Amino acid sequence: KQWYQRRVAITAGDLAGQLRLKSHERDLLKERLQQTSHFKDIEELRQTKQDLQKQQEIVDNFAKRETELLKKCAEVEKKMKNFKQEQEKELQKAQKLIADAKAKAVKSSKATKSLQGKLRELELEVSSDLVREIESLRSQIPTCDEKLSELQKQVEVAQQKLKAVSEEKRKKYRLRLCVDTTA
Repeated sequence: KQWYQRRVAITAGDLAGQLRLKSHERDLLKERLQQTSHFKDIEELRQTKQDLQKQQEIVDNFAKRETELLKKCAEVEKKMKNFKQEQEKELQKAQKLIADAKAKAVKSSKATKSLQGKLRELELEVSSDLVREIESLRSQIPTCDEKLSELQKQVEVAQQKLKAVSEEKRKKYRLRLCVDTTA
């Protein structure tokens, strides 16, 4: 049994060594292959294919973008045509509104002139009424002055009476205080 285990260990060691040797040989072969012109051509071809594929993707993206831009151009052209039509419609509406506004302005001007005439008439009437009223009020001023003077005299008499009554009440209050304090 030991002999068998040793043999297996030796064989495993030999196999591991052979594996290392073969791996080393493989690496050396790879290095030599990479240095050959055929390998370099293959690598260059592979790189060129990758570059070509990238360029094709760029071209495809440009084609897709071109299609999108053509669609947008068509939409813009359509909108421009519609815009011109809409602009003409709006211009006609604006012209009609201007004409209506002018007609209304003429009517308003006539109405304003008529109202201004009436206003002048009313102002004249009011001013003549005001003059009469002012004259009437001016004639009443002397009478009012007399009444005011009379009322001022009455107020003075009432104030004197109030003062006299207040003075009398104070005297009675003081007298009461004196009587209460002595009692």
